Amino acid sequence: MALPSVLQHLQDSRNERPGALGKGSACPHLNSTALDQAERWISRRRSAMERAFDRLGDFLKE
Repeated sequence: MALPSVLQHLQDSRNERPGALGKGSACPHLNSTALDQAERWISRRRSAMERAFDRLGDFLKE
């Protein structure tokens, strides 16, 4: 999944609807499925970048 897709999922995850804060007030609720997808994407990218930086560090030590 590309970053623009992740950003779209995050935008879609916001579902504004009336909440319990008072008459006529809006309480934002998040779609956990979209956030879970974004979290998995970020985690995979973080892992890949950490491996790349580790390899770069090993190369620079040589």
